[in-house]
Amino acid sequence: MYPREPAFITPTASLSPHALRKVAASTALAAALFTLPALPSRAIPVLDNTRDTEHELVEQAWKIVNDYYLDPSFNHLDWQSQLETLLNSPFPDRSSTYKALRRAVAKLEDRYTRVLDPRQMEVLRKFDVSGVGLLLSNDASGRLVVATEPAKNTAAAKAGVKRGDQVLAVDGRDVTDVPAFEVAEWMQGQDGTTMQVRFRDLGDASLTRRYQPESSPAAVTRVAVVDHPDGRMGYIRLAEFRASGRAEVAKALQQLQKDGAEWIVVDLRGNHGGVFEGALEIAGLFEGDGRVVARVSGRNAIAGGLQEAYKSRVVRGDKQLDNSIDLAILIDNESASSSEVLAGGLRDSCRAALVGERSFGKGVIQGVFGLQDGGGIVVTVAEYRTPRGDRIDGVGLPPDIPAKHNGLDQLLRFLGISRVDENGIQLSREQVREVTRYCRTENQV
Repeated sequence: MYPREPAFITPTASLSPHALRKVAASTALAAALFTLPALPSRAIPVLDNTRDTEHELVEQAWKIVNDYYLDPSFNHLDWQSQLETLLNSPFPDRSSTYKALRRAVAKLEDRYTRVLDPRQMEVLRKFDVSGVGLLLSNDASGRLVVATEPAKNTAAAKAGVKRGDQVLAVDGRDVTDVPAFEVAEWMQGQDGTTMQVRFRDLGDASLTRRYQPESSPAAVTRVAVVDHPDGRMGYIRLAEFRASGRAEVAKALQQLQKDGAEWIVVDLRGNHGGVFEGALEIAGLFEGDGRVVARVSGRNAIAGGLQEAYKSRVVRGDKQLDNSIDLAILIDNESASSSEVLAGGLRDSCRAALVGERSFGKGVIQGVFGLQDGGGIVVTVAEYRTPRGDRIDGVGLPPDIPAKHNGLDQLLRFLGISRVDENGIQLSREQVREVTRYCRTENQV
């Protein structure tokens, strides 16, 4: 059983590979920015250029938070005075430097913003969310460039891609003025598929995605169809959002419809999220092209406030589910991140009813930035909300049809995968229909 708060990054100095995999999954949208891009100036004081390496590291980490952290008030801290305090403190060794940085960052009271030492950062580097070895960032002029040398034996390395190479397009889509973390979305896909990347000097390169076996387990862990009093009910258990998730869900939907499912339940209980792009791709199996699934906002470093960065829309919108088939999404207090993106998007489009308990409430995006000594810092850089603008972070999604676990057990007794509580509340297809009908009436969908 996972803790109430998903351990994307633990507050201790020692992170397990499992925890770091969670970091890689939860920061997939923002991309892995392992080398520090040039940062826009924002109230940065003039500093002594003769700083020793420890104080240079402190200043570098401070500037990353200063320019990219989502909350422009820094949790109502005077962030500049934090820097001055750090620069006036002695650091006899690297360990004391990292301890001081962690203390400073902890004052933000953000459970997702953390400092990683070089050992922790090296483990995180192994989880390549693109599958081709490309890690991107924006340089001083805003151009999208390769942030670090591609790892050996990756598709990018074999194609001769080097650090600093400028990227012009991904799969025919111009990347000019597109944030690095949005391009990172475009790059994610299924194992074995190919993307076309155009570089300024190298030209066009065809790169095939290859993921480590341990990073690509099954996303869909159970598919079943059963006779329900309200008609044949299909069931899909989506355990995590992986690059292979869309293909697995598409296959499951095809099979359930072939088997005569008249309504379908997608179980996202305990699903802590994963690849953000996966939520958009899976939404495309239920929606058409262009439908907004989430709204993403980040900080405007120049204006000092927040602004909507872009709307995340359905991608590859080849619907696999007929509109006559009713849809319910099961959520609980451990459904987080990409689970909430998918659930919120389908709810706001009146395509599905949410059943269960209020979701966890992780509606923020992290970027991973590299430090000069090989360490790094994970920073909350953006927030996403539902298409209607409802906040997710710290709030969660309320169910349309509340049901505690005993009620869900009553529903799932038909599948033979949960104990039966005779006092539970049975979910009916008509309840789901009533929710979506009311939604369409209220929103004129």
